[in-house]
Order: sequence, then C-alpha cells, then structure tokens
Amino acid sequence: MKCCVDSEYHSPLFLDCCGLLRRVLRDLRHDFGFRVGPWNQSYLFDTLPITVEREEDMKPGDLVFISAIYHNTKSMIFTTRL
Repeated sequence: MKCCVDSEYHSPLFLDCCGLLRRVLRDLRHDFGFRVGPWNQSYLFDTLPITVEREEDMKPGDLVFISAIYHNTKSMIFTTRL
C-alpha cells in the first residue's frame, strides 16, 4: 500500500510549537542577549515571565502562553500553572 505524504515529510527538521520557539530563540540568541535551555514549555513560560493583563496591550509578535489552575482532585499536582 502506498501512502501519500507531503513534501515536508522528508524535511530534515520537524518542530512542534515549543520546538519552533526554542529554535527561534537559539538562532537569535545574540539578538536577545541570552541562551535558552532544552527544556519544555513550562521552562519557557518561567524563563519569559512578562505578563500582559489586557489584550489591547499586546503587540504583533508577542508570545502567548495560557495559564490555568486545574481543579481535578484525581490528577497529579503540577508546580507550574501552564
């Protein structure tokens, strides 16, 4: 059976949203003035701690994380609210 795949399937680099952000930060580390580590989105959330309270204060290109508090007593408690 032959499967139809996009041309991107054979790309040398696959990135999810966290991987894409990490790649951009690494590529532009000299411009940003810091080097980001290899950890997950919770690390990125804690590393980039600027909070914008109102949508009208956002600017094009702003990185947006959504945080929440989970109220499921059967779930594991996480140290971050991401």
